[in-house]
Amino acid sequence: MWEAGWHYRESPRLACGRHIAWRCCRARHPITQLTLAPVVIAREAAAKQHTQLVVQQSHPLPPADPVGAVAELLLLPLLIGGYLASVLLTKATGIAMGPGRMAMLVGYAFVGALLTDLLAGPLLGAYANSHFWILSPIFALITAAVAVAAAALLRMLGVWGTLVVFVLFIILGGSSNGGGGIPLLPPFWHAIGPYLPAQNAVVLIRNTLYFGGNGTTHAFVVLGLNLLLGIALGSYFKRLRCVLAANRDRRRDLNLFG
Repeated sequence: MWEAGWHYRESPRLACGRHIAWRCCRARHPITQLTLAPVVIAREAAAKQHTQLVVQQSHPLPPADPVGAVAELLLLPLLIGGYLASVLLTKATGIAMGPGRMAMLVGYAFVGALLTDLLAGPLLGAYANSHFWILSPIFALITAAVAVAAAALLRMLGVWGTLVVFVLFIILGGSSNGGGGIPLLPPFWHAIGPYLPAQNAVVLIRNTLYFGGNGTTHAFVVLGLNLLLGIALGSYFKRLRCVLAANRDRRRDLNLFG
């Protein structure tokens, strides 16, 4: 297996009469030519055998996205939108995981996902309208995973939460998203990327658009865990708040009748 740009695809060499066909995906950036060594090897082998080398694209990119940048660009409204939703809600209400806060964040995720899908798909034509309904819940999952997990961290870490969330989801996550090609990431970013929402969001969108949803299990698991852990922490803090309030009431009653 080898990669051209950020596309994952097995590339068997097919001998067809006096032709050698090499199936590949279109490279996104000139630097990704470094990953096309198998084509160079095949070209040399074809020259020695006096045959013609034919390179075929297995997944041509659509005219509306000739460089395959849609998945990476969609991170801006989805990832940053989820982060800002949790931070602004905390600033406005004074608490990150209060009553109804998670429902508000999830509701925002669905509305934001629908608007992003409408803008990127039917209005701008970044991808075919046939992808509209499958991408809308994916966008909602990405935004909700980031927003709910960020709100949980804000609740746990207090005043330091905003900085930690920004560094974790925006700085580290954005730098390791792999939109320009995951194998091209430096070792550190390559190691942490699979465990952060940003890279999994890119993989999920890209593979849904161009590869029929193949290879998305890990991305679904990571994003789902972010969402579920955020919900679990939110439920815990809600129960803890109720217990503390009940204890305060009990102590007040004891003071009044003691």
